[in-house]
Amino acid sequence: MRGPLVRAWTFAQRQNYGMPYALVILPIVVATIWSGLVYSLLGIAAIVLLATIHAAHRRKKRSVISRSAVSGRADATRHLLPPISDASSEQTNPSSDQRLLITAGVTHELRTPLTILKGRLHGIEDGVIRPDEDETARLLRQVEHVLAIVNDLDALAQADMGRLTLQRREIDFAEVVGAVVADLRPLLARHEMTIVESYENVRILADPTRITQIVTNLLTNASKHSSEGGHILVDVTLGAGDVQLSVMDEGPGFSDEDQDRLFTPFWRSDATIKRAGCPGTGMGLALTAKLVAAHDGKIIAENRRDRSGACFRVSLPM
Repeated sequence: MRGPLVRAWTFAQRQNYGMPYALVILPIVVATIWSGLVYSLLGIAAIVLLATIHAAHRRKKRSVISRSAVSGRADATRHLLPPISDASSEQTNPSSDQRLLITAGVTHELRTPLTILKGRLHGIEDGVIRPDEDETARLLRQVEHVLAIVNDLDALAQADMGRLTLQRREIDFAEVVGAVVADLRPLLARHEMTIVESYENVRILADPTRITQIVTNLLTNASKHSSEGGHILVDVTLGAGDVQLSVMDEGPGFSDEDQDRLFTPFWRSDATIKRAGCPGTGMGLALTAKLVAAHDGKIIAENRRDRSGACFRVSLPM
């Protein structure tokens, strides 16, 4: 962004147009650049949405349509359309419901940042909003949010196809977890949340970047379900041939009906507390489960027994 602005300013000075012309041309340059960016993002959103729908359709087995000759348009129409009972069962099919949920989730998550970008870029173009550093930072945050959604969707797709690659190396598991906690502690402190840590030192063979994603997603999820002034417990313990990471919150927990849907992309329970300081893409737990499975590990979710709250436990081989 800074390069085009400097070149525009230099051009105005070299042409001896003076300061007034420079002030006129700079907003036009900024508006043109940002307009190109938002339309590119709209294209990315459309491609991601179509790819998600296409992948979901490929996973569904289609029934073979009879090849017998059918006379008359009415007969042909009855032949191609499923019976009413079949349509009813299709609507209650879990895979169909999940496909609709994912499609609606992608649309919702991408619409918000793109709408903000479009509105503010129109403001810059109309001269209502000044294209200063604060505005640039605000727009970049929305771009980063869109890219985070696209990256999570790509990771989920790669995992579903068995193509998710891991850069495994020997790491200090407690050290990686502690680094994530240190990064998120100031963010959670804004809501007066306290993280209580308990680590046992252990080294495992894993991808440190993916482990960081796992811990970040679990902590972010815990913060969304905790009340202000609450505690989040993070434990790393040694098991029989594995290492276990536990993240516990002091929220309301979840119902038995919700347990099977916790790792579904874009699904949220009614009890979820939305916090402005803890943004997400709606795919945190779903992606976490995929990343854990890629490490040959397991993840389980259960309600705490000592008090209200949920506990997410990850087991990874040593």
